[in-house]
Amino acid sequence: MSGLEVLAVVAAASQFCAHLLKITESLTELHEHIKHGPDRIRSYSKQLESLSCTIEFIQRNQKFHIDIVENLVKAISDKVDTLNRIIHTSFSDVRRRSARKYFRIPKERITERRIKESLAALVDDKINLIICITMATDVTMKDASDQRSIDMDVDMDKASLGKSEALEQPVSCADSQIVPYMGDSESVGAP
Repeated sequence: MSGLEVLAVVAAASQFCAHLLKITESLTELHEHIKHGPDRIRSYSKQLESLSCTIEFIQRNQKFHIDIVENLVKAISDKVDTLNRIIHTSFSDVRRRSARKYFRIPKERITERRIKESLAALVDDKINLIICITMATDVTMKDASDQRSIDMDVDMDKASLGKSEALEQPVSCADSQIVPYMGDSESVGAP
């Protein structure tokens, strides 16, 4: 064997090892996908269920009925419904025959990647919704605070009017009890 043939054998062996490692990694990924896939899908479903409950709460609460909030809630609700539909159609057949589930893995991985991307986009929508609700409640709280401040000013004006009227009325000493001031207790007996 010449040096060139030895080099070719070494190169072929290293390529074979590299391909063998890739196959092993792929099989490991497939095993992990099959093993942990249902848990991930349940996690996505729980996130969507929680978001649906929050949307229902916002829709029932009258103080959040502002056009921009309603538009964001509708957009988020549509996305949640779409994601729920994707999850139920793509992952509803939990008990598949073992050979068939291996053939569906590439499609499931693509679908799961779409779900992750959609959930990431929902995060942006949720942030926008939080900002809008915060601004709306701050304005409402400021209006309520301003109204409370006005009410307190009116009450203070009424109270000060009552005090000034009381000061203008003649004071009768017969009606009040006057207690003479005796000074400090130490100075009472002092010469």
